[in-house]
Amino acid sequence: MRLRPSKTLIFALTGLIIFLIYFMLVNPLNVLNHIRRLNLAIYALAVAIDYLGLLAFGVSWYILLRGVNVDVSLKDVIGATLFSLFMLAIFPIPMGSELIRMHYIKDKKNSSSGKAVATVLVHRIMYNLAFMLMIALAVFIVKVVYGYKFPVQSRILLLLMGFAGCCIAVFAFALNANTLKKIYNRYSDKIQAYINKYLMDYAKALNLNDINTVLEEIEATMRELQERKLHIAAAFAMTAFHWTTGAITAYLVARALNFYISFWLIVALYAVVEFIQEINIVIPGGVGIIESSLTMVFIAVGVPLPIAAAITILTRLATYWLEKLLCGLVSVYFGFRTLDLSGLGEEP
Repeated sequence: MRLRPSKTLIFALTGLIIFLIYFMLVNPLNVLNHIRRLNLAIYALAVAIDYLGLLAFGVSWYILLRGVNVDVSLKDVIGATLFSLFMLAIFPIPMGSELIRMHYIKDKKNSSSGKAVATVLVHRIMYNLAFMLMIALAVFIVKVVYGYKFPVQSRILLLLMGFAGCCIAVFAFALNANTLKKIYNRYSDKIQAYINKYLMDYAKALNLNDINTVLEEIEATMRELQERKLHIAAAFAMTAFHWTTGAITAYLVARALNFYISFWLIVALYAVVEFIQEINIVIPGGVGIIESSLTMVFIAVGVPLPIAAAITILTRLATYWLEKLLCGLVSVYFGFRTLDLSGLGEEP
């Protein structure tokens, strides 16, 4: 996995330019007038809940690791998780956070490359399942319970659900060790040549030199997890809570500005922004893109532009900038000192 700071800087500057254009178009003086009326106590609660969501994300992975008897502390798992999110904010590469976490956990006591891959992919499947569940629940409550006309077109919601479903299918296929072993044994020469040519950095980082051994470890790990139903349920609950904290934060920010929006409506709208964030592999943190998208979906439900922009800017301050400040501080204490990332980012 090659990290290219020069390209990242160019993309970061691009995001900054997009944000500055966005900020100039939303009437900044009017937006700042709304921000000055912010209820700081409610906003502090919003930030605290967002931080709890971060911790819940790490805790959910820890529960899975303990379910397969990996000997690692909760503090270290949360530290590795926050470090991986910080690095992803700087280098938005596909599966970046997952690769860092796999690399970290594979050498722990009672762990292996197979356990690292399996627990991280199951964790990712849970995130996408929570995404689909919360969208479905939000649509049901808004349309059926409250009887409101939903502002987002059905085809967009189907796209979001389809994207999450495809991600789940891909990760589930990657965990189907029996099928993968058959494919590998039949096309081992071609697959190994492809790995050597395009994926050698990943293979070195995750000790994937013996594919069959790793697949056997994945198979054994999945059998263990299937017997740990309480661990699965607890991990999913924590993952679902993590997913909802972004919407809770946006809801509380609106309340802090003395503006009411239905929480379940925000959940559905926030899913659109989460989708955009998921597919963003260019602009670090989606700076500029996320702000524009979130403001537009608020306007779509009737929020006036200055208030929509104020909610967006304060929500992003909590869910991105203050998040990454915490992750950065943890990285200084934990990641850069204790994580051996020599296998990640090596040039051949």
